[in-house]
Amino acid sequence: MVFDIKNIGDVFGCEVAQVYISAPENNVFKPKKELKAFIKVFLQPKEKKTVILKLNKRSFSFYNADTKQYEIESGTYTIYIGNSSRNLLLSKDMEIHSINYYQKRIDNYFNFKDINISDNEFEQLLGRKLKPINIKASKPYNVNNNLADLLDENIAKDFYNKLLLGLDNMFKDDKTDTKKMFESMMLETPLRSLHTMSGGLITIDDIENLLNALNN
Repeated sequence: MVFDIKNIGDVFGCEVAQVYISAPENNVFKPKKELKAFIKVFLQPKEKKTVILKLNKRSFSFYNADTKQYEIESGTYTIYIGNSSRNLLLSKDMEIHSINYYQKRIDNYFNFKDINISDNEFEQLLGRKLKPINIKASKPYNVNNNLADLLDENIAKDFYNKLLLGLDNMFKDDKTDTKKMFESMMLETPLRSLHTMSGGLITIDDIENLLNALNN
């Protein structure tokens, strides 16, 4: 890529020129734009320089997990030049004739409003079956366990249900999904961090009392 960059100001300055590539919208999940090259250019007042940034085959490639090599999809690629991904000043389309990659499209990966990827869809993307996870927490429990580890115990269930009541009061006027997010965080956060994460809703004594009750 060859382009000019000019300092139109009255003082010495510099700019980072960046090249991004947007791949064709096919079945392979990719970012909308990918940074492929950049260079920092120093310019005296009113000075203009010609910048050369090289792109190669790898700049347009993706890793094909089936063939275990980098490949290029056929289609129209757009090359952008700017000083950030949000300020792209130049662009040019380029048609590439290569392979057609016939992976089944996993639509949920292209839906950023409601990402909900099933194990089956992830296995399609991964190219193999997931290994089963059969890790079950056992006594003695400690502060590195989370509540999800403990919910087979009635004491822990009661503790969690009391937390849910507290969250109901905390988010009673909230119309968003924030409460659901906190419910999930409460389950997955290690007990040692619950006091800080809950903003005082759970005390250190509460954690110690829960562990003592579970382990006795």
